[in-house]
Amino acid sequence: MTIDYMGLSEEIRTQTDIVGIISDYVELKKAGTNYKGLCPFHTEKTPSFMVSPQKQIFHCFGCGTGGDVIAFIMKHEHLSFVEALQLLAQRCGIKFTPQPADQRWAATPSGVEGSEKRAIFLQILATAREFYVEMLKKSQVANQYLKNRGIIPDVIDRFSLGFAPEGWDNLYRYLKHKGFSDIDIKQTSLVYQKEQSIYDVFRNRVTFPITNLHGQTIAFGGRVINDGQPKYLNSAESALFKKKLVLFGLSLARESITKSGYAIVVEGYLDVIVCVQYGFVNVCAPLGTALTEEHVKTLKRHTRQVCVVFDGDDAGLRAAKRALTILYKNGISGKALLLPKKDDPDSFLRANGAEAFKQMLLRSRGLVDFFLAAGGYGMDNFRELYACISDVDDAVLRGSLIAELSNKASISEGVLRDDLRRVKPSRPVQSAQPPPTVKMSMEETLLNLCLCFPDGLKIVRERLSLDCLSKNLIRRVFDALIHRSVAPTFDSLSRIFNPDEMAYISGFMLEPAIDTDNIDKNIEDYVKCIKKQVLEKDMSVVIDRLRKADPATDNDEIQELLSRQMQLKRQMCKL
Repeated sequence: MTIDYMGLSEEIRTQTDIVGIISDYVELKKAGTNYKGLCPFHTEKTPSFMVSPQKQIFHCFGCGTGGDVIAFIMKHEHLSFVEALQLLAQRCGIKFTPQPADQRWAATPSGVEGSEKRAIFLQILATAREFYVEMLKKSQVANQYLKNRGIIPDVIDRFSLGFAPEGWDNLYRYLKHKGFSDIDIKQTSLVYQKEQSIYDVFRNRVTFPITNLHGQTIAFGGRVINDGQPKYLNSAESALFKKKLVLFGLSLARESITKSGYAIVVEGYLDVIVCVQYGFVNVCAPLGTALTEEHVKTLKRHTRQVCVVFDGDDAGLRAAKRALTILYKNGISGKALLLPKKDDPDSFLRANGAEAFKQMLLRSRGLVDFFLAAGGYGMDNFRELYACISDVDDAVLRGSLIAELSNKASISEGVLRDDLRRVKPSRPVQSAQPPPTVKMSMEETLLNLCLCFPDGLKIVRERLSLDCLSKNLIRRVFDALIHRSVAPTFDSLSRIFNPDEMAYISGFMLEPAIDTDNIDKNIEDYVKCIKKQVLEKDMSVVIDRLRKADPATDNDEIQELLSRQMQLKRQMCKL
């Protein structure tokens, strides 16, 4: 069986922390939200090598090297793409053995063949999503079910909810009609074969598209609308879909999580959907599994604050403790909220409203408070709490938990530290340093702003012709972002641009080059300056031609040039 190297590389990127990997090779120090150090790829005395934990990329502003964790390992260890994947997979516990037939990957980091197959799968899943959405519009029963659950049309559209109608193979026949092959359809886990017949996986269910961080559909969930079983059903795992890596709703919640400073993690599809309907947009949920370390590593790219919300029964209590343990172990300050028994966010919000839920969130508790409130001050509970704190890798966070427990349990910090035998010594915190200053052209600064603040792409789309951009690569990046539905992330762009191009692009993704106040106004100003620069260049050509023209013989040309000169002046005045 041919290995899906594109899917494998995405899984590895999700499970590895680029700061942790590069720290094995480079001494990194905190620099604002990023880390910096001396570049391992060229000799320098002043650090110009930057690593972004949020975006999981690196870039050296001295030699121009940049990329993701795979690119770093390839360059530093002088490995092929497959060899770098093997090394990183081994580090994060993923088992795979490259096959001789796939050695073409050794020399092609972009993986053209795997990328083409992946594109077909994504197209099939997008087509299925459209089919389900159309079926929902035609189903009175499914619409009545959603109405009974209180789901409004705007939210139905936001999440692209759909309906898989009754019948054995409606979706399969539709996909075949669209020209997709049996083998490709089956590999997306939308259908299954039994004897000589092929059947749809989802039948008589409301469907929930499951998306990756780029908003691409990679699987589906389905909720039966009668008394059938199972009540909820997810797509089987595939090359595109691994449950332990995916959080439902995260692609829609990312911006809100960043703005609010924290994420709410609930348990199910409808919990997410109803939370959004009531104004809590920074919400996501695992897909039928407990919160995993892989989920937490994904969340950590967007926030260091997470509130988990569970039902108030014994199972919810155990899940909350486990979730808090995983969050703190991975350097995230977590809080937990237990709702009243027999309530979940869906039922609680519909019964009590947004303000009541907001007040409940304000009463959520951190690790120490939650354990003490749930288990009291007995030694068994202390030992369980000790075990959780001792697993926290972040020395500063671990130290604050020890101090908090000492204060609230009236136990000296010395006694606690002695008891926590596995506690690691705290390291001094490095003061933040600004990233190195790099002089950019206006075009480069505009790209930098739009990669750091993607909403600015709308201004570029509406007000700037890409022909005004003189640098070919920058023009191609803007074209991909504006016209080809590529997300402004390293992973998404790397599917189009080669590693050398991504090394250049990564330098614009780390930090905004100018003050982040009035971003839209700054982007508008750069658009105007670029347009003005083009007009001035055209004007210079016109003036030069006028200077060389002979009034005796070139009267028609002179009139044409004067007309063009007036046109350019009017365009400048409008800027």
